[in-house]
Amino acid sequence: MNDGVNNQKRTVYLIVSIFLAIVIWFYMMIIVNPIVRTTIVNVPVSFLNEELLANEQVMLMEPSSAMIDVEVSGRQSDVYGLKAEDLMASVDLKGYGSGGYQIPVEVAKGSTFAIQNYSPKTIYFVLDSVIEKQVPVTVEFQGTPIAQYRVLQPVIEPEMVTIEGPSKIVATVRRAVARVDVDGKQKDFQSVVTYSVVDEAGIEILGVSHAPSTVRVSAGVELTKEVQIEAILSGTLLEGYALSGVQLIPDTILIQGDAAKVSLMERVETMPIDIDLLSQTTEREVKLSLPDGIHPANGDRVVARVEIEPLEESVIEVPSERVEFYQVDEGMRAFTNPHTIAVTIQAPQSVIQDLDQRDLRLYVNLQGFAPGVYKVPIEGVLLVDGEIISLLPNEMEVVVIDEAQEVPVEDENQE
Repeated sequence: MNDGVNNQKRTVYLIVSIFLAIVIWFYMMIIVNPIVRTTIVNVPVSFLNEELLANEQVMLMEPSSAMIDVEVSGRQSDVYGLKAEDLMASVDLKGYGSGGYQIPVEVAKGSTFAIQNYSPKTIYFVLDSVIEKQVPVTVEFQGTPIAQYRVLQPVIEPEMVTIEGPSKIVATVRRAVARVDVDGKQKDFQSVVTYSVVDEAGIEILGVSHAPSTVRVSAGVELTKEVQIEAILSGTLLEGYALSGVQLIPDTILIQGDAAKVSLMERVETMPIDIDLLSQTTEREVKLSLPDGIHPANGDRVVARVEIEPLEESVIEVPSERVEFYQVDEGMRAFTNPHTIAVTIQAPQSVIQDLDQRDLRLYVNLQGFAPGVYKVPIEGVLLVDGEIISLLPNEMEVVVIDEAQEVPVEDENQE
């Protein structure tokens, strides 16, 4: 009897315990750990099959990375512990060629949560075809050689290099630039250097490959010196015309070459400039007469401006007191009666316009003359371009006396 009652009690206790356990489980699951929704931000997106693009000669240009926001649901204990890296989002790039595409994003389901929504659902991708192009190599020297030395035009091997990359980037590349240090150099040299590729403005372009990776640069180094250029003329102008000047543009030149020869040179002559029968100002390009082993450092273009003017005549009246008594013997004095000498001068037009007495020197040579009265030839020198055609009179009456003699007052006034 008692055993039956006890069994009944145990059964009741068991049923009550199970019921209480179920109630507690429901409480824990529904009240304490409910189903919730939350948004995981900045979930990284994987790019699948990107390595296959190279087989199609295509390259991904943008974006370099992508992220989305994902809304998930699940038990609070599962959801609230999720991080962005716990979710798997991806786009598949397989089969796409050059161009721009909106590619759908796929988000993998989780075992303890459900995907409710995500944004954006597509991402815009830009793909570009991969092309090759050859560009020339140029050299930029950095630093400064030893004073008065100059680096000659370099020899580059190879002269062209091949670049490869996205067509839009490759299209902007204009040349390759190899930078070579020449600081302190005074002898010929050879260098193997890397290079960069640049656009029209000289800005370096990244995102392309190039081959070969280096180039060989060889260059000579020579002594330089700036020297004057001297014009050499040949021929005779047309009668009635005069050469008023030769202007050389430039009038100096930087030469380089054999150090022993360069150091001794002070000037360079032009090849003969033919002025035969010219009657007007003329410009012409002239060549330089350079010794073997010497050449221009900055080019040899020289322009000669041969300035020619018509000759004109003018008469200058010179008073006799401006005539010099030249080489009068010691102890002697000389004087003449006042008069005027008419000097006819032929000179270029520009000289005639400004000509006056100060541009002339008239004199008589009295060397060895004893006291007495003489008619002495007048000699003249023109101090500007031109020549003296005639002097009228062409001789002068000169009185030579011994300084010890007394000179009449009127003669002293006339002197």
